[in-house]
Parts: sequence; structure tokens; C-alpha cells
Amino acid sequence: MDWKVALDYKDLKPLSITKEDLYADLLISKFSNIIKEFRLTLERLDNIIISNRLTEAEKDLLTIIFYNREIVFIWDFTKIGKVKSEVIFP
Repeated sequence: MDWKVALDYKDLKPLSITKEDLYADLLISKFSNIIKEFRLTLERLDNIIISNRLTEAEKDLLTIIFYNREIVFIWDFTKIGKVKSEVIFP
């Protein structure tokens, strides 16, 4: 091996690839401005029932999708069962 090439290799640092990077070509990126785990906390994520038939990679991908669409988990139940009279039939 050429000594110049050997020096170049010595200075290289290993890449840190995240799970998000692995699946980037499969995903639509996050478009909301809320910070990760603002609504979908680790506790809530643990309570989501995910089939045991999925592989770990599939579970990771699903988790990333959940975090990318975390904004959809923002709701409350203060108006549950309250339908406005303007939108119902007489």
C-alpha cells in the first residue's frame, strides 16, 4: 500500500450512521417543527402494541415513521361527544 494512501486511511474516522439514515430513501422526512418525543414519549411508545411477527428492522422503521408523524398524536378528549348543531341533521 502506498504510504500516502495509508496516511489518508489513518485519519479517517468511522461514520456514525443512525437508523434514520438507513431508511432515509424509504421515508418522507419529518415536516413538523415539534421536537422528537414531545408527544410520543418513550413511555407511550412502549404502550403501543406492535406485532411480534415483525422483524427488529421493521419495528425500527415503524418507530421512525411514528416519530416523523408525531404531530398526529396531538389531541385531547375535551370535545369528545360534542358535535356542533350546525353539522348535524335536524
